[in-house]
Amino acid sequence: MKVAIFEYASGGGFIGNQIPHSILSEGYSMLKTATDDFQPAGYDVVSMLDNRLSSFKDHLNAAEVYDSKPNDIDSSLKRLFSSSDLSLIIAPETGGVLSNIVSLAESYSRVINSSPNSIDSVSDKTKLSEMLSRNQIPIPQTRCLSIEEGFEAAKKVYEELSTTVIVKPAAGSGCESVCKVNNINELFHFFKKMCGVDSKDRFIVQEYVEGVPVSVSLISNGKYAAPISLNRQYISLGSPLDSSCYLGGLTPYSHPQKDAVFSLARKVVELFSGLKGYIGVDIIISPSGPIVIEVNPRLTVSYVGLQRVSRMNLAQVMALSVKGGDIPSSYEFKGVSVFRKIKREDIRHLGPDVTILPPAIEIDGEELKYTFALATGADETEANAKLGIPLSLAN
Repeated sequence: MKVAIFEYASGGGFIGNQIPHSILSEGYSMLKTATDDFQPAGYDVVSMLDNRLSSFKDHLNAAEVYDSKPNDIDSSLKRLFSSSDLSLIIAPETGGVLSNIVSLAESYSRVINSSPNSIDSVSDKTKLSEMLSRNQIPIPQTRCLSIEEGFEAAKKVYEELSTTVIVKPAAGSGCESVCKVNNINELFHFFKKMCGVDSKDRFIVQEYVEGVPVSVSLISNGKYAAPISLNRQYISLGSPLDSSCYLGGLTPYSHPQKDAVFSLARKVVELFSGLKGYIGVDIIISPSGPIVIEVNPRLTVSYVGLQRVSRMNLAQVMALSVKGGDIPSSYEFKGVSVFRKIKREDIRHLGPDVTILPPAIEIDGEELKYTFALATGADETEANAKLGIPLSLAN
């Protein structure tokens, strides 16, 4: 059996444009981990790379790696998907990118992804919050506005909700344009920034919730969702004048409310019948209990750490989830994995037993600025000691 794995940032999604280094470090790390996972599961892996990243071919555990065609990404994707029995797509939900590529892949092979409709449903933060509210899922107080309604409407909502709010586009992925707003002036800067993107864009104003940011990784067959792990997340929330950034995490994460968080995440995923394969649910464990923030209908960066400590081959389970088989209900681990996104110049701070993803490369005449550093240990303390870097370096 052949599996095609396409990752957007490294596979040609930015052809004709500069590849964002931070996004590339996340995307390639997931691509590399997936190829390493599917090969021992008995699959021949085929993939595709932006022709500026051809040196990555030597690092991928793939039987064949195509170069994406600079002027025709669709034909490159068709060639990739038609050559395989299964396809896995790792891409942002923003602008329908993920759902559109999944739709294309479905014409050629069985896809280890959620259905396009379910991807769009959970990616639209307005629709998601409405669906969760109707089903009594705890979420932050949320309001959706459009730029056309004007700044005064946003100001009124801000004053109703809290002195501190989270603002973000209604359609987006990761930390893209997510900001923490502490005053009216910062809200105005966010509004101006959104006006410069698209005057018809919608955005979310959301109550800021104090607590521990975590995610739950699950595998779903479209009806039943099995939680794999609880993952600690490290996120830097910037103001509209700065930028927010995903810094990394650790998995599996031990917390007294783990069972309640698992139960909530499973309930959320099972509300959407088309969610299949690997799913991530972002949650804040607040003093009053777990509160759902977002649903990621795709592989998430936590998989990079999870694959290294799981006693079960997760690629095998992902493939099983779309073939109609029964998926395991529980998962065991051989320790804890920590992973940090750091500037490449800070590699000198790392311990000797640390994995670096991706390798050094020059893109468009500039050295890749970011990398992921990964280490595993018997517990969180040992894994962090092996990593050998403070969280402050991850930025």
